[in-house]
Amino acid sequence: MKAAIANTLPLFSADSKLGLWAFNDTISQLDGLNPLNQQVGGGNTQMDKLRNDIGGLKSGGSTALNQVILESYKYMEEHYEPGHLNVVVLLTDGAQTNTATDTLPKDQLINQLKAVRAQNPNKPVSLMLVAFGDGVQGDVADLQDVAATAGGRVFFAKDPADLKQVYLSALIGSASQPAQ
Repeated sequence: MKAAIANTLPLFSADSKLGLWAFNDTISQLDGLNPLNQQVGGGNTQMDKLRNDIGGLKSGGSTALNQVILESYKYMEEHYEPGHLNVVVLLTDGAQTNTATDTLPKDQLINQLKAVRAQNPNKPVSLMLVAFGDGVQGDVADLQDVAATAGGRVFFAKDPADLKQVYLSALIGSASQPAQ
């Protein structure tokens, strides 16, 4: 899966700003929002750093899905750039499993997303949820409700090989694998 994620990076132009967050029991912003061709230290570009950090991602633990959706959405809205595509693309197995640290129920998440969008209607950020794996866990209807609230959609990638096409579909707004 990591290789499939890293292989989506060349889909973006060199001046596209991408960042990376990791989440399970905790939420960490690994890479800030920088152009892919920007030098970010040690002779590395943002693309190099993203590839390295993607390679270091570890699965396991529980999933603080609702909290990371809200935090990443607010972050993108705070860093909104007019004239550019402002999208949160979140890759998940679909399960909200971390109820110890992520106590944000779906209804509260939806209300908070609505409030953020209402406060800044001139900053349209979209939320694209990419659910991956054969047995996407969780309630797909919940994912669809949350994505729709934030001006986005749910996409499915059953296999890592599907990820590139799903990202393209998500970013251009036409689903080749529509949510069911």
